[in-house]
Amino acid sequence: MRHERARGSQVARAGALLAVLALLATAARPAHTASPFAVRALVTPRTMPYDAYPTLVARTINGARCAAEVVYTTGRTPRSFDGYEQTVGKGEVVHWDWHEETKGAGGTATVTCTYHGLTRTAQAQFIVA
Repeated sequence: MRHERARGSQVARAGALLAVLALLATAARPAHTASPFAVRALVTPRTMPYDAYPTLVARTINGARCAAEVVYTTGRTPRSFDGYEQTVGKGEVVHWDWHEETKGAGGTATVTCTYHGLTRTAQAQFIVA
């Protein structure tokens, strides 16, 4: 039973990630100006139950380096979250997964990216209900 629950959770996370990637792929890209460097972030699912496995997704320009953090409304950070720095590839998307275990009402995920000496930050709120 435990194995089936874990596999179901993995399948659900994979499906949610694919949905987010599709959404980000079809979303309008930042206008090409002198500096097209912008960052967008979202957490999926945005509303989740306790003990969920959410994903933080960020979209930005190819070649940017991004790191992330998550802070719950309680002020604590998830033990399982590792917002390690990633280099954005051709897909222009990076993501981080974690195991949500807060007794708080939700939190904020922050992604900070650098590109050719410029820094941009995006935030995404989520709800634990």
